[in-house]
Amino acid sequence: MTYVIQKAVIPGKAETTVTIIDLNGVSMTQIPVKALKKFLQSSQTYFRGRAYKLFILNANMLIRGSFGIFKAMIDEFSA
Repeated sequence: MTYVIQKAVIPGKAETTVTIIDLNGVSMTQIPVKALKKFLQSSQTYFRGRAYKLFILNANMLIRGSFGIFKAMIDEFSA
């Protein structure tokens, strides 16, 4: 992400990111919670305000129902 910010953005322009997470074939017990939490924390620390959209694809019903858990990890500015 840092490489993209340094090399691909136009200085002085408002650049935002779209994040896509594909959970195809991932059950509730296989979700890498620590990795997702680390990603969210670093994004909020180093790229605050750049996140535009977060898409979670192919999530099963249980994952969609428990979205509140993931939303709790996102700070108010990002949510």
